Amino acid sequence: MSKAAAEFADATLRNRWRTLLSLDDLVDGVVKELSEQGILDNTYIFFTSDSGYHLGQFNLPNGNRQLYEFDTHVPLYVRGPHIKPGTVSKVPVLTIDLAPTIVDLVNGTKPSSMDGRTFKGILQNESMAVIRGREFLIQHSGEGVISQLKKCKRSTVNQTACLPECVCEDSFNNTYSCLRSIDTSLGNTVYCEFADTLVSGKNIHMNSL
Repeated sequence: MSKAAAEFADATLRNRWRTLLSLDDLVDGVVKELSEQGILDNTYIFFTSDSGYHLGQFNLPNGNRQLYEFDTHVPLYVRGPHIKPGTVSKVPVLTIDLAPTIVDLVNGTKPSSMDGRTFKGILQNESMAVIRGREFLIQHSGEGVISQLKKCKRSTVNQTACLPECVCEDSFNNTYSCLRSIDTSLGNTVYCEFADTLVSGKNIHMNSL
């Protein structure tokens, strides 16, 4: 990365940490309110995100549009009844698993039309075994602009998010679909196809959620 790009990434990181101050206040307020109402110990709190993020990996300044682990891996923390504090699970779960898990936690019945699977047993330490044979899709529809960005000296047609120094984070042909396979006969793999017919495959190491 150039000096300007590195400084841009550093500034973005510092600003993101500053933003977390307000998030800390929000979480603290919710926990205090539940405690004052006397229902904290009977309430499940889920903390997660909609995507991962990168800052400088592969010389990409910042964003979350790529198919790599740092953009697709999200945090997930859960607090509530029958969950042992400090428990860490390496079982992969998806965002679509949240709804069926919440339904299960309140002893409801998951509708047949609902995607995902419950991980109540994992939360309550009933089963810590890795789910075998899990496969899921990771998809992104690339964005771009038809005309070239005037501030950039090189061509940026069909690209967007070109900061800094016109290092573009996305483009129309950054449209991809990936099949992620975890602990199957294929091993821990991800297979991707792009809109421009580029095919990519790799073995990856699964870290803890």
